[in-house]
Amino acid sequence: MDYSDSKDFQPGELVKLLSLGKTGSVVSGPDRKNRYLVRFGAAEIQCHSHDLKKTAVKKKKPAQKSPKRTLRSDNRSGGSLKIDLHGLTKAEALERLETALDRALLNNCDQLEIIHGLGSGAIRGVVETFCNKSKNIAQYSLSIQNPGLTTAWLK
Repeated sequence: MDYSDSKDFQPGELVKLLSLGKTGSVVSGPDRKNRYLVRFGAAEIQCHSHDLKKTAVKKKKPAQKSPKRTLRSDNRSGGSLKIDLHGLTKAEALERLETALDRALLNNCDQLEIIHGLGSGAIRGVVETFCNKSKNIAQYSLSIQNPGLTTAWLK
């Protein structure tokens, strides 16, 4: 592949992530590995430039009201996504947890593994409250083998 005509994406520019077929907007980049940070709704994902394509602005059709889980058909690829919340404040942990859930849903994961550690239990409390309130989490459980890990199963 000839990289002499490499693509330059500017912040705010609409791009399509070819591997997922999703359209988002460039937040920043490229970094030294030629990756861009792209926002898809509330989620931000690092994407290689070769997986991005510039897209024209199109008028959107009015959205139909339907529950999120019906939009995500039963063709899940499975798997899980892990997130480590060690050393974060409660606010930082909550923000990272929201982003990780969005990323897990975008990647059609079945579960989200949340490493919160033992410590004072403050981050575990944030995780528990988040899991109780989230409409996208079917159930969650503290690991018996590792009490510093909570697994959340997604709807």
